[in-house]
Amino acid sequence: MGPKNCLVLGLAWVYLELGALVSGAIQYPSVQWSFQNPRFKEGTFRLNVWPMSKLNIICPHMATSLVATNDSSSNSPYENFWIVDNSSYHSCNVDTSITKNKILFKCDKPMVIYFDKLVFQSHSTDNSRKFIPGKTYYFISTSTGAIESLQNKNNGHCMTTNMKMEIYICKGRQDEHCSGVKPTTQPVTVAAVDGLIIKTTKNPTTVNMESVKLTSTKQPSPTQMNNTTPLEPDVDYVIKEKEEEFVLKSGTVWIAFVAILVAMLVVSFVINVYLWSKQKKCRHQKEAYQRENSCSPPVMANV
Repeated sequence: MGPKNCLVLGLAWVYLELGALVSGAIQYPSVQWSFQNPRFKEGTFRLNVWPMSKLNIICPHMATSLVATNDSSSNSPYENFWIVDNSSYHSCNVDTSITKNKILFKCDKPMVIYFDKLVFQSHSTDNSRKFIPGKTYYFISTSTGAIESLQNKNNGHCMTTNMKMEIYICKGRQDEHCSGVKPTTQPVTVAAVDGLIIKTTKNPTTVNMESVKLTSTKQPSPTQMNNTTPLEPDVDYVIKEKEEEFVLKSGTVWIAFVAILVAMLVVSFVINVYLWSKQKKCRHQKEAYQRENSCSPPVMANV
């Protein structure tokens, strides 16, 4: 295979990889990396995410307060963002002998809106930002909120406010951590009627009326439906639908990628075989011509 063909294949690989990275990736709701975030106080903060998806980690800002506080707490907006091993995660004590335990970024400019984007890809020039499907990654903050605590390796908000987060990278649609309860009926159709979400099967025998907090298999009266307060959409359901759509789209992209790559390899192989055979034929013709001329008697000059 010639150098030009190798270059073409290399560029095609890069183009398709970048296309798969930026097209159709899920953007999850951002995480406020602040000790005020109530998610940290609710227990284990765990996210299950799809490969190639994205998550923004937003640093604290002086103009933002997630809870009612006194003025003194506003003077402690400095945070760090460690990626650590499981033991360091649970003890809030970073084991610096493990090279993968490191600070990914610092929130050291509270007057500036700053965020760091995590892209859950398995290939990266930075080993600390490689996220392998099937593995769980752990993040903590060891800062106390003071600027001089940004280099702390233990305790801090991880210990005092449970400021830690674990992220699991899904392996696929069959991953038990990422797939919900499998339906026992045919796929459902979703429609909104007066703020309620109605789910029915293609050939239904019953209609299931659901709200965000109340589920009933009884048909509501017209009065109940008209007086129903509009509800927020089922966010978890929408995200799940988006994730399934993303997985299907990703599978299609990779199938197309493999097909194109195989086609390019076949074309390149055929061209190289053709050029090689043509060059070999010309070389044989040249050798035959030289042998023929070397065996012919010299031409006598006219006397």
